[in-house]
Amino acid sequence: MPPVAQLNIKAYDRNPNFDSQRQANHEDYTIKFLTDSSLTKILEDNFPDFTPLHVAALIDKSLQVPEDFYRDGEWDLRVVLSQIVSSELDADRLDYLERDAYYCGTNYGRVELSWLVANLTFHRVNNQLHLALDRRALYAFDDFLLSRHHMHLMVYFHHKSIIFEELLHRYLSSPECDYHVPAPIEEYIKCTDYSLYEHLASSNNEWARRISERRPYKMLFEIHSNHESERPLRMKAALEAEGIPVIYANSQARLSKYHSGSELEKSQQIYVVDRYDYHSKPYPLEQATEIFKKYEHTRQIDRLYVPPEQLSLSERVLIDQRL
Repeated sequence: MPPVAQLNIKAYDRNPNFDSQRQANHEDYTIKFLTDSSLTKILEDNFPDFTPLHVAALIDKSLQVPEDFYRDGEWDLRVVLSQIVSSELDADRLDYLERDAYYCGTNYGRVELSWLVANLTFHRVNNQLHLALDRRALYAFDDFLLSRHHMHLMVYFHHKSIIFEELLHRYLSSPECDYHVPAPIEEYIKCTDYSLYEHLASSNNEWARRISERRPYKMLFEIHSNHESERPLRMKAALEAEGIPVIYANSQARLSKYHSGSELEKSQQIYVVDRYDYHSKPYPLEQATEIFKKYEHTRQIDRLYVPPEQLSLSERVLIDQRL
């Protein structure tokens, strides 16, 4: 990805703390696509009651925009609308989990989505409305968090997905790589999976060929833990001493974005309310369940991959050296 300054996102001019030298990410391109592309005119023509910038401000909570659009009488709706777009209970997470589970043929993502949605409400903090969940749905929420966590560990971090990511990273960072994500938004939207695969198939680079020909390295070793381990690195050193190429991959997952989110995200709390206990006061979601504390640690998966033709030799090296 290019430096974000190359995208020339006018909406960021309103942000005094904007870092123009950092690398652009997919959210930057989304803001650009909304506010300065062929889509912008379509939004303006078909939805005259709001501007594309107001939509972008729900994605990037730090964007400075006139707040009048989000107000309904005395209440400010920007927080709750932003949380529907991006939070622990946002629409995207509720959608992709079941969809991915269905198409992957797993049971990890099977959760009571209808019950969760039926128990979503709001809570007033000063003049702002925050997303809230009725206490009756807390067990369903626990199940939802765990299901998503397990999907990351067992599906999104599947060893075959990881090795293809590692091969792609090696190609993209190699000197002969001539594939670049363009800054102009109309060119960026042409960067599809097919265009990338077509490019890889035309390359003579070793890593690109392995991807396009479906000849990835094979997994030799895998360990799941809650802490860093030196064992995979010792194995890697021993294998490389025998002239065996090794790819080391470390995947990390945390249960919740509350553990790693920005200060702004942490300030926009989701609350728990109890409509059947009139003495109960609303409280932040992360205080409502022990699951946040139980899974506070980062789950790590360390893997070693070697060329398929050297898998048997690699196994013998590890056995002989008792690694």
